[in-house]
Order: sequence, then structure tokens, then C-alpha cells
Amino acid sequence: MARYNIYIAEIPNGKLSINYAVIRSTLQGFFDRVIKQTSFSDCWVQWCSSPPGSIQSNELLAYFVRSSHSSLTGGFGFSGALGHDGTTTWKTGGDCLSEVYVSRFKDDPKALAALAFHEMMHNKLRMGKALHGKGGLANEEVSAATSLTDNNIKLMAGKLDGKAPQWIGGWSYASDPLSGYY
Repeated sequence: MARYNIYIAEIPNGKLSINYAVIRSTLQGFFDRVIKQTSFSDCWVQWCSSPPGSIQSNELLAYFVRSSHSSLTGGFGFSGALGHDGTTTWKTGGDCLSEVYVSRFKDDPKALAALAFHEMMHNKLRMGKALHGKGGLANEEVSAATSLTDNNIKLMAGKLDGKAPQWIGGWSYASDPLSGYY
């Protein structure tokens, strides 16, 4: 089967002073372990400074934003409660938005990667808060020391090919002066 793509984006681009290389390589390591349990040939985690041109309906996208005060959920049409370190929400039968809040772990890129994987688990598994009882990177609180468990791998591998279209409107929402994002 084909390569599986995981997209990560910083909004606003180049303004968060985070360690891109460590975040990307840590996420790559997590997904390399998951991919081995699927029919995909391999995976590629990549930073995007603009919307990916051909994101497939089963692939993943997570935005890194400054804090919950910089959430993109307003542009997505979500007005519910936001998570402490990140939020994932979806529209019934529609797009999904995952975002990681950089503020608490700004100087800990491995923790940011763990948070991104956690939000991507919410994205694909759509279990809501019930996910938090699954251990490892599914825990409600994750850090750089939190391990990717065999159960995490099994859960993600079983859903990785499922359709969960990603919302790519984060870039346009954040750059629209009328959105009030900045």
C-alpha cells in the first residue's frame, strides 16, 4: 500500500520558536511503530507552512498554536470548552480539527510531540474523553516521559485508514484580518 502522511503546522508560521526537528522526529518515531501494524508501506511526518495540496481523507493534520487563547476553533465553528494542552473537535460527517497549545511545553519538544500524538488519537479514534482511560499517550495528561504503549499502537493502527477529513482552513483563518485571530 501507499505511504501515510502526517502533516503538522505552526500557526503563525515561524513565530513560536519551537524545535521543529525534534517534534517531527519524535512524531515520526511514534508513527513508524504504528505503521508497522498496518498495510501502509511507510509514513512521513512533515511540517507545512501552507495547506497541503493533496491531503487524503484518511491522513492527519495537527496545528501548533501559542495557547488556547490562540485557538483556531473559532474559524472552525466550534464554541465548546477547550482542552488544557490541546483540543480536537470534529463536525458530524465532516472535517476534523486538532490543535496543540505550545505555551506550557514551549521548551520541551518531545512533550509537544506527545501532545500532538494524543490529539491525533482523539482525531482518529473519536472516543472523546473515554480515550483518557486507554493509558500511555492516550492519558489525559501526557509529557515527554509518557510512553507509546502497545495498546496505543493497536488502537491507532486499527483506525489509521479510516476517513477523518482534516480541516485545512487554519491558515486562511489565522491570516484573515477580519477573523480577530491576531
